[in-house]
Amino acid sequence: MDTYDRIAVIGDGAMTLGFRLAGVDEHYTLPPEEGAKKLEELLKERDVGIIIADLKIREHLHWRLAKELEQMAKPVVVFIPDREAAKSAPAETLSETIKKALGVELMK
Repeated sequence: MDTYDRIAVIGDGAMTLGFRLAGVDEHYTLPPEEGAKKLEELLKERDVGIIIADLKIREHLHWRLAKELEQMAKPVVVFIPDREAAKSAPAETLSETIKKALGVELMK
């Protein structure tokens, strides 16, 4: 990533608020269908380095694009579950999420 790469967050109000409080300036509070369109737009912008998106958005992507995201080096796209989905699904640790997104283990 370049020094000036942007970080963008796409999701529901609670998710975007959390990242805004953490200092992420670029946020889009959108329903999953519109979030998928916004994600596709952001993928075309060269200065976006990381996209953090609600897991529900992935369901609205074309299957080929969803598959391509797994192979992309830039931008790094990380899908995270909302509160309700996180309660019902087994939790993935931060280190597992980073390893899956970046392909390297940063923490031990």
